[in-house]
Amino acid sequence: MTKAYEVTLESTAEETLKQLIDYKAVNSECRYEPDPYEDAFYRVQEIVDKAVEKLSDGLISYKICPMLLELGETRYHELVESGYRFIYRLFEDENTVSIYAVIHERQDIEQILIDYCLIRL
Repeated sequence: MTKAYEVTLESTAEETLKQLIDYKAVNSECRYEPDPYEDAFYRVQEIVDKAVEKLSDGLISYKICPMLLELGETRYHELVESGYRFIYRLFEDENTVSIYAVIHERQDIEQILIDYCLIRL
């Protein structure tokens, strides 16, 4: 039997999500909606909900984040959902998954990690 995990969004994840919503509201099909920010919010929220469901179901078998692995960091995993990378850590002893960043697949992950001090060079 698999155990369920509590999934939390760290402040860095919240900030990266705000950036995604702002970007989608201005640069995607959302910009044609009456309220592009509200439309972008709901579209991003759908993706987050899918990822949270996958991470909370207890089947934590997603790969270690390749970019961080190159830097010798093995604690962060990566789940790709609908074209977005969810960078997270599993805290087995606390039965928790903490999401640290949500970024588009085409974004420069190294710059995001530096901007939000998830890594230090």
